[in-house]
Amino acid sequence: MPILNIGDFRKSWDILNTVNFFNDNVDKQSKILDVGSWHSEIILSLHKMGYRDLYGIDINPMVKKMPFSSQINYHVENFFNNSFSDKSFDAITAISTIEHGYDEEKYFTEFSRLLKKDGKLVISFDYWKQKIETNGIKMFDLDWKIFSENEVNIMIKNVEKKYDLALIGERNFFSENKVIDCAGKNYTFAWLSFNKI
Repeated sequence: MPILNIGDFRKSWDILNTVNFFNDNVDKQSKILDVGSWHSEIILSLHKMGYRDLYGIDINPMVKKMPFSSQINYHVENFFNNSFSDKSFDAITAISTIEHGYDEEKYFTEFSRLLKKDGKLVISFDYWKQKIETNGIKMFDLDWKIFSENEVNIMIKNVEKKYDLALIGERNFFSENKVIDCAGKNYTFAWLSFNKI
């Protein structure tokens, strides 16, 4: 089987944030779902850290060829129409995922449905303080969005109001450098964590 190139030093600070968050807040026996698992660094990092009840979901059937596929429960499914029952997971990650085909209601309805009470949700996504337009650019055959500060504030407000999720920690939108160069756009990531209430 060919070796998969997974990870990019310039784009992995959100993985480090997530690993540190899990180390401090999520028990090793927790049942965890990673959304958008094809080429996902976080699910592999969690496995290496000793988390063993790991599930990954992606529409790409190649997800079954990911490392540790005999030990991680990979599902080839559409996240918006998945087979998992209500309150299945103690934690969910969606790292660099929601910006592809973003639909607030669909994503956060499922995140909320699948999380147990006090479950943790960690997401990262493409971001820059001012709006960067991506009209007409597709990735993974989906519309692509780079969130602005205003759009993130609206997201947080809606999520807390509608989906029984509460932001963990303070908002901090400071960013000096556009470290990502992709499809002719320069930007960085945003990283958020939520608690299911």
